Amino acid sequence: MINGKDPAQEGYVVAVRYQRSDGTWRQVRTYRAANGKVLNRDIGFGIPGSGVFRMDNRSGTLEFLSAMPPKEETSYVPIIDGHSDPDFVRDDTVQGYATYVLRFSDQDGGFTEIYYAPELDNLPVKRVTISPAGVGIMEAVSVVLGEPNDLAFVFPNGIVNFDHFKEKIHTMEESGNHEAAQALQRQMDEQLAKLNQ
Repeated sequence: MINGKDPAQEGYVVAVRYQRSDGTWRQVRTYRAANGKVLNRDIGFGIPGSGVFRMDNRSGTLEFLSAMPPKEETSYVPIIDGHSDPDFVRDDTVQGYATYVLRFSDQDGGFTEIYYAPELDNLPVKRVTISPAGVGIMEAVSVVLGEPNDLAFVFPNGIVNFDHFKEKIHTMEESGNHEAAQALQRQMDEQLAKLNQ
């Protein structure tokens, strides 16, 4: 046993992200036990101008997580190199891509370092978390450039559930952050209007 945990119960996550040049993306995360057995699978996707969704495996509904601006808006956002960010700690390389590393401290004395690759639209390609509970590392093991196969973008056509998003609005209101709550409410109203067209 390590730190009171049975190593046989430790697991890992394999995430595969597909992203088109128009900004549409789909990500499949598979949670596995140390012996390789699949414990769970999580599917999320984003559609510019529509939103970011997660598939609820139990109910078959789509959970609305946030709005996603159209590509025309996001394409005007300059790609930064991170050096001016107050959390910048160093430059590094991951899978042959130059990255800048930002470090975020936790209240428990630990920290998380995230490696962003400007050449890949600032996509985070590595995350290292150090905490009293241990060390967690998520890292891209391969990057394949080019347009993904259309089969990766077959999206479910189900009922959209806003419960998770409503909880976010309620939490913002409870904490006194009324402007943020109103902004989220507008996002949800816009999404509902699109669905009812």
